[in-house]
Amino acid sequence: KLEDPEEFKETLRKVFAVHPEDATRLRLFLTLHATGTLPHHALNDLVHDESEAVRTWAVRVCTEKEYADDVDVQIAFNAKDPSLQVRLAWASLLQKASFDGIGWRVAKQLVEDPAIADDQNLPLMIWFGIKDHVAAEPERALQLLAASKIPVLQNHISRRLAEDRNLAPVFEFIAANPDVETRARMLEGVQSGLAGLPSIEAPDGWGQLFAELAKSDQLRPLADRIDFFLNRDSALQRQRAILGDADADDQAVALALDLIAEARDQESAEAILAVIGDTNRAGIHPQAIEALGAIRKPGIASALVDAYADLTGESQLATINTLVTNPAYARALLSALESGAIPKNAVTAFHARQIQSFKGKEHDELQKRLAEVWGTTKSSSAEKRALIKQFQDQLLPDVLAKADVENGHTKFQQLCMACHTLHGEGGQVGPDLTGANRGEVYYLLENIVDPSATLPQDFQLTIITRKDGSVVSGNLKGENEYAVTMRTPTDEQIINLDDIAKRETLPQSIMPEGLLLTLKPDEVRDLIAFLQK
Repeated sequence: KLEDPEEFKETLRKVFAVHPEDATRLRLFLTLHATGTLPHHALNDLVHDESEAVRTWAVRVCTEKEYADDVDVQIAFNAKDPSLQVRLAWASLLQKASFDGIGWRVAKQLVEDPAIADDQNLPLMIWFGIKDHVAAEPERALQLLAASKIPVLQNHISRRLAEDRNLAPVFEFIAANPDVETRARMLEGVQSGLAGLPSIEAPDGWGQLFAELAKSDQLRPLADRIDFFLNRDSALQRQRAILGDADADDQAVALALDLIAEARDQESAEAILAVIGDTNRAGIHPQAIEALGAIRKPGIASALVDAYADLTGESQLATINTLVTNPAYARALLSALESGAIPKNAVTAFHARQIQSFKGKEHDELQKRLAEVWGTTKSSSAEKRALIKQFQDQLLPDVLAKADVENGHTKFQQLCMACHTLHGEGGQVGPDLTGANRGEVYYLLENIVDPSATLPQDFQLTIITRKDGSVVSGNLKGENEYAVTMRTPTDEQIINLDDIAKRETLPQSIMPEGLLLTLKPDEVRDLIAFLQK
């Protein structure tokens, strides 16, 4: 029996030093730490211990309060440690370490290990540890990037510096590093960091770097997007010229359409209509049509209605999506439905709801005309329950057994895939269906017939009305002090806060009701059978 506390602590230390079992040694180590019996200087030896668990915990205890103040002198990074678990502990330490001392040194030694790049957690843990220091010390951050074997950091560091409008050192780094993949990752980061920011003056040297990047087929689109942020007027002139160039490839024209739509450039309307009229550009007709939704100009809506019959199915859907972006276009759409120029079944409940969301003096007129030429979208809870029961009675196991699953897949692609992912295929506007309770017919019917009944907050419908009267409906993906990012069934839009007149979030799903009512009984059967697969 040991009555002297100091003798007892010394015995614990001796047992810990010689015990052969890792699990027991770890318990002894944690006991020594918890009782204040572990000398600070011992940590430097323990980070070289034979036990991976002990080495890991030796690093972890450095973040405890009693060690935090003098962690720089109490423990040294073991650069030769092969354990990713130990390195994860070091990466976690970065969030509490002083960057006047150990922080940048440990970060540099971590990122020099190529094995870390493929780890699921380590690259992001390192990023979380350094991100608040990148803007404060950009030169140190770029030195870290130069030594890094972790590609994701190239993107994140570039994005953080761009968000802070500190572009000069990033561009200098890109200019000095000819590797195309490195340049691409950094340019992608800069592009993400600039998105939604007010206009920024291009730093010295960007013009020369842009000219060099523009020579690369892979880097030109990224350089064009960044130049659009830095030199809006000259970039727009260049993109307008591309629209009118018959020899320009579709990729270049698609980028021009994207940038022109973002700028809401009125001068490009005729050139975009010319693209839609060019049968050789059929592959980008949908994008060109949607770009017109960002340009409110007389004559566009009537031109789209006139072209509707000659367009493919995807382009026709894009036309309807565009004609519900603002009240003036919606008025032309309703006239087309009334005259038969566009069939009524081309307009879904989503489109009708978009028209119903318009505010101002046109509201009452549009509601009345919509009801007259198309109908209404409202249905009571009792009606929905009755409809679910009706479909459930029809979709018995013997009926589903006869389903054409391939046809169901086709219907999924037509109706669902723009918003939902199933087995890795599809969009991200709505929830991923892969892990849902798809085997139960009632579950599927309830969520399709009444999509707003059980609605996660992330998927509530947000309606943004711009100051020009146009409306964007979708899910709010992100927001900062300059802009919001909206995800719609067709695209992703960044909207500057200064352009927003009104924003509403409704306890309502972006998914339209009445989807199954547009299908024949066999098509309903096939779709449900595919969703259960």
